[in-house]
Amino acid sequence: MKEKASLKQKTLHRLRQLPQYADSAVRRLSASFRCLPNTLIVGAQKSGTSSFFSYLTQHPDILGSSRKEVHYFDGGYNPRIDSFKKGEKWYRAHFPLMTKGIDQKRILEATPSYLFIPDVPKRIKAQIPDAKIIVVLRDPVERAISHFYYEAWGGHEARPIMQALLEEEDILASIWESGDYKAPHFLRCSYKARGRYAEQLGRYFDVFSREQVLVLSSKDLFKNTADTLAFTFDFLGLESTICVTDTKPRNVGTNKPEVESTVLDYLATYFAPHNERLFELLGGEIEW
Repeated sequence: MKEKASLKQKTLHRLRQLPQYADSAVRRLSASFRCLPNTLIVGAQKSGTSSFFSYLTQHPDILGSSRKEVHYFDGGYNPRIDSFKKGEKWYRAHFPLMTKGIDQKRILEATPSYLFIPDVPKRIKAQIPDAKIIVVLRDPVERAISHFYYEAWGGHEARPIMQALLEEEDILASIWESGDYKAPHFLRCSYKARGRYAEQLGRYFDVFSREQVLVLSSKDLFKNTADTLAFTFDFLGLESTICVTDTKPRNVGTNKPEVESTVLDYLATYFAPHNERLFELLGGEIEW
């Protein structure tokens, strides 16, 4: 009886997935007639990019990818599959068809690891040289802590937080040297490295003009949402008075543990020089 019930559940699960499989097949077949994005939210991870993607795609002139994170330019998280090697046609399958007036729209994708993976800016520049790049930055102390507990609750991190932070450089050193950016430790345990924003933004400023890159703070996104959206729409050359009605935060953790002051002090000290370099790069401070 249990085997029959299990078989029935598997069959029902597959039947429910049929529309998704059919849509994917249609998209692959029509990929040559689909757009490339002209706007990318590239990060940072755990900084509100899911919410921002949802807010922006409520504008009538912004069309989002079929899924928020396509993971093309970073190669994806699967160490056995490099999605970048699948090529431009695979990437196009995630975007709208090229219809009349589509050139007046903003076609949007958002993959937060695009900010962190070193190869990404040059890859974007090679395929979408006129892209508008949007970056949302969160206080790197808060971001690192949020990232740690996300991995811990997902079963990927068993160490105490201070141990994980102190061991990070040694764990990542060989990965930085080898360029194996799909290594699990690099993707999951880069708590501090992902908050060194100046070096990451520097790679974008090396290949894109400053006019193509918009840097925002997650604090402004959530506390001054309407103004931040209007500013972003203006940056994208769109009607800025559009009212976005659904501004409920997405993918926000509800269980925020107490973190020892020693951890907070350690991270604040660690990030202080990196933040100074960031503010110099941007020509002003970001309010965390």
